[in-house]
Amino acid sequence: PYLPVPPAFGKAKVSAKTPEASLTPLRQWWLQHGMPGQQLLEAAGPALQSGSAELEDFGMFPIGQSRPFIQNVIRDRFDYRGLLISPVLSETFPSNEFKYCPEAQALLAGNDLIMGASQEENTVRDIFKALESEDLTEAELDQKVYRNLFQKAMLGLDTLTPVAPNSLPLGAPGPELRRLDYAVTAGSMVLLRDEHKRVPLRNIGNKKVASVHIGVPKRSPFQRHLAHYTKVNHAQLPLDADKDALARQLKRLGKYDCVYVALSDVTEESALESPELRRILLDFQESTRLVLVNFGQYDRTRALDSIEVLVQAHDDRVVSQELAAQVVMGGLPVQGKLPARISERFASGHGLARADKWRLSFVDPEIIGLERAALAEIDSIAWSGVRNGAYPGCQVIAAKDGQVFMH
Repeated sequence: PYLPVPPAFGKAKVSAKTPEASLTPLRQWWLQHGMPGQQLLEAAGPALQSGSAELEDFGMFPIGQSRPFIQNVIRDRFDYRGLLISPVLSETFPSNEFKYCPEAQALLAGNDLIMGASQEENTVRDIFKALESEDLTEAELDQKVYRNLFQKAMLGLDTLTPVAPNSLPLGAPGPELRRLDYAVTAGSMVLLRDEHKRVPLRNIGNKKVASVHIGVPKRSPFQRHLAHYTKVNHAQLPLDADKDALARQLKRLGKYDCVYVALSDVTEESALESPELRRILLDFQESTRLVLVNFGQYDRTRALDSIEVLVQAHDDRVVSQELAAQVVMGGLPVQGKLPARISERFASGHGLARADKWRLSFVDPEIIGLERAALAEIDSIAWSGVRNGAYPGCQVIAAKDGQVFMH
């Protein structure tokens, strides 16, 4: 397992055999910066449970539930006494191997705050069981509560006035939140590779363009937004499609000038999540201009770093898909940087810049401060002219500062 460390020390691998001298500068950095809390990264690594009978047949174990790792390495060897937050708990945690549910196991391992808890009743039950069997002492539990309360006090959260749940605004986010989400999502788009300057697509009127979105049952927001710019032949592949289905689909698109392949942010196991995907895409880019857009799943790009044109989006929400389409078509500049290291080629801070805006972008009216309800009058006027015979039909497009908000 790896621990987050200051950039000056690179990526330090910590194990039971790490020399004490190697840990000293890390301890000093933590102390100097007064780190009151940190969250463990989700990772599968040696559980440091050597000699434990219950783990003889289970060699890989999430560090967030490893008491030897948290207690022996983080608490004792690093002398870290701050708040410790667990990784988001995985549904694949093998709870049948242990006495307690994943949430309780993470607490017993040494975490003070559990992320992604989904079994509240079982967790409370198992905590009481752990107290009765003395796997957890009241003093340890008190210390966990103290660390949480201390952290709240440090952040000023202990003086906030409680708010009744029924007074909270529910439903769709307001305009300000939507504008913020739009800006943050646009800034998170990262152009990882662009060997042939295919982003954005140039001479668009002369190009035959196609798209394949893997992991969606029907035309996606990404594909619909591509079609705002030019005629696009769209195809989709379900998650249970095999490598042969992908190869056949791409072969049909071999004569197109540019093909956009999008990979959904999915956690379900798929035949396409394999080395075969890389091989098929590499073969395809030998004969066709390929642009690969990866939604979420940053680790997936480690196996795809030989793709010549590669765009990374943080997730595959509707807004992310719409903005990714505008990036590859030139409606939006792209200047995002990777928040963390993915591979040797894609280090933290990596990202190519395309600062120019080539074409119109498409936004919801609220993003640029307009009320959607007020635009209904435009639609009413247009239909009135058709009904009164002023013209046989019309198309309406409205834009502000290069941003189309009605079309």
